[in-house]
Amino acid sequence: MSVAHVIANDAEALAVAAEPASDFRKGAAERDARRRLPHTELERLLAATVPAGFGGADIRADTLAEIFRLPAAADAGLARIPQSHFVYVNVLRRQGSERQQEFGEPAMRERAAGALLRETARAVDDARAGLADDSAAEASIAVATAKVTAAEAAVEVASALFEVSGTRSALGSLGLHRHWRDARTDTLYDPARWKIKHIGRYVLNRSRPPRHGLL
Repeated sequence: MSVAHVIANDAEALAVAAEPASDFRKGAAERDARRRLPHTELERLLAATVPAGFGGADIRADTLAEIFRLPAAADAGLARIPQSHFVYVNVLRRQGSERQQEFGEPAMRERAAGALLRETARAVDDARAGLADDSAAEASIAVATAKVTAAEAAVEVASALFEVSGTRSALGSLGLHRHWRDARTDTLYDPARWKIKHIGRYVLNRSRPPRHGLL
């Protein structure tokens, strides 16, 4: 099995695009008539914009424009067809580095839990200001939702700490395991599944939860 050639830089990308331009013109009408996609003609150019961190050439925008201007002069379809391909390859650049993503996910969990906590505090204040069955139920469900979300976030973030820190983070001398242990212990004392059941009943049927200290 042959290994695919990877374009190394802008100069090579321009050279690869210029080589077969005259050949593209010869088969343009037949490709159009047969509705044949130009896989062979384009396969060497499609990875040209892949970011360097992912093993691509990461060519400049002006180079990309030029390497498709050349074949497009022979067959406009060759430049039009891969447009979406390059749009989605660019998503790799917008998503950030793998390291950023590793820390981004725990940060999202923490922010979501924090936002729910603030929303819950407002629901409790509203219930106190005008205590009634409905406002008490709303506050109870808000508290349960915040508890479940915070518990899940605490366990996930504490676990992710080891994923992003490497094997040495498990050393007993660092004591990082205590964060996961404490979070998991807290969740065992507070039945999340019971809360989720009552949250679902309230959302679907507006069934008020029982008046209980764990809700």
